[in-house]
Amino acid sequence: MTDDFFDPRAAGGSLFDRGLANDAQAAAQTARSDVEFLRHEVDRLYLVTEALWRLLKDEHGYADASLAQLVAAIGAEHARERSDPEGRPQPPCEKCGRQMGRRQPKCMWCGAERILDVFGR
Repeated sequence: MTDDFFDPRAAGGSLFDRGLANDAQAAAQTARSDVEFLRHEVDRLYLVTEALWRLLKDEHGYADASLAQLVAAIGAEHARERSDPEGRPQPPCEKCGRQMGRRQPKCMWCGAERILDVFGR
């Protein structure tokens, strides 16, 4: 046997394999718990945002179109902030046409995935 080949049977066989499996299972459970926690947080933030928007509409007469315009403007600002280091604008989302950050793998508006240039910086 060469030094660069690791044989799990030489390190305790099935006990070693079970240890790896248990570690992987524990890591997967932790990841599931984290995802579930984040889902609850997103749901909570969505409800708070919805309540605040309804309050602004009811109490101050704002319209959905005003919010949509402001969100688009802020999105454009963020896209400029995340633009190419040389100031080149990033291509918009191919599905919805909105600006995306240069390292953003998914469009925050429509969820479309973008294939990032693996050699880009």
